[in-house]
Amino acid sequence: MLRTPLIRFYQFREHYRESGFLSAVKLTFYKCERVCPVEKDLSSFEGGIKTFDGTDYRIIELDENNFENLNYRYSLKSRYERAGQYFKQGFKTFVLVKGQDIIGDVWYVNKANSRMQCIHPRVKWFGIQMGPDDVYMFDLYMKPNERGGALTTTFMAGVLKLLKDKGFTKAYGDYVVTNIPALWIHRMLGYKEMPVFVVKRYFIYEVGSPGISR
Repeated sequence: MLRTPLIRFYQFREHYRESGFLSAVKLTFYKCERVCPVEKDLSSFEGGIKTFDGTDYRIIELDENNFENLNYRYSLKSRYERAGQYFKQGFKTFVLVKGQDIIGDVWYVNKANSRMQCIHPRVKWFGIQMGPDDVYMFDLYMKPNERGGALTTTFMAGVLKLLKDKGFTKAYGDYVVTNIPALWIHRMLGYKEMPVFVVKRYFIYEVGSPGISR
């Protein structure tokens, strides 16, 4: 919990530099979003998207045991601090790296590796009944100057294929309804959409409740 205010401080500073003071205040201290939970059957998933073969990009899985030793760099201090927090909760991540730089990441958790009683707060809010072979994916991020050209979709497709290879049969996640690129990424990858929720955050406190149908 003590790490969360520090993460918010770094987020404020980073957003202030990019978008100005008022925007940073709004992002840091209060946020209200309509969020669509989604699920994806991995049993027949084969990818169907171009891969990173022959490029400078690689997908690497990180956990608390190899994070520091592999020495990959986050460009944002807030992402680095959040990684430390997530690892303590038992979460794992797949990162997209270019050289030694982490340019994108997405986190995941399942019953076996979570150290939280509810697996993940959003799993509880959304009423998801996760089985032993299910996984919940969250907090997808891609550096702004790397977005576009289907890079994020290719990254997500590669991660889903890796999760399937690890034995997972279903992947859950969510996206913000107003985030059109995220909407189309999940639709292109064949996710099934579930009823919308409203997620509110007051600095470090976050809560979700059923929203109005779209």
